[in-house]
Parts: sequence; structure tokens; C-alpha cells
Amino acid sequence: MEITQVWRSNFHQQISSFDGALHRFRVICLDTELPGFLRNTPKHSPDHIRYHDLKYNVENTKIIHLGITLSNEEGNCEGGTWEFNFSDFDMEKDSYMETSI
Repeated sequence: MEITQVWRSNFHQQISSFDGALHRFRVICLDTELPGFLRNTPKHSPDHIRYHDLKYNVENTKIIHLGITLSNEEGNCEGGTWEFNFSDFDMEKDSYMETSI
């Protein structure tokens, strides 16, 4: 499966392509990429601890990529995949884990 990289320079062209495919492929799968986990939750922690650690990580890091794959109701991913790249991440200013970069 080919992944279409989306940047500022091709955003309008690709959002139009995405919109056209969305009319035929109505199941959306999302994937996000964050620059690591600032709090690593122990494996067998209670749900409320896992929730608070995940919330902390999301609130204190910036998204790097948003991946969207379109498929039909049968799960065929023929609609395409777009990876939206966010360019405002700054290693000098933003929080991240070294192992994730």
C-alpha cells in the first residue's frame, strides 16, 4: 500500500484527493505519531493511572504525524493512506523522548 506524504506544499491537492476517496471509502482508520512518552506507565497499572499518564503525554507533546487510511465496509484498504506531517515540532523547545526521535 502506498502512503501519500502530505506537507504544506501539497496539502490542498491531497485534501481534494482525500475528499474524493472519502465518498467511496467510508471507513476511516487513524494513527498518530507523538514524540515518545514522557511518563511510562507500569504494565499492570490500574485504568485510572494509565488514563492519567496517557493524558499527560498527549497534553505535553506535539503531534508529528497523523495517518489516515480509508477502507470499505469489508475492510479493503483500497481508498488510500495519507500521512499528514506537522512541521511545528521543534527539538529545541518541545518535549520528546530521545529514543523516539
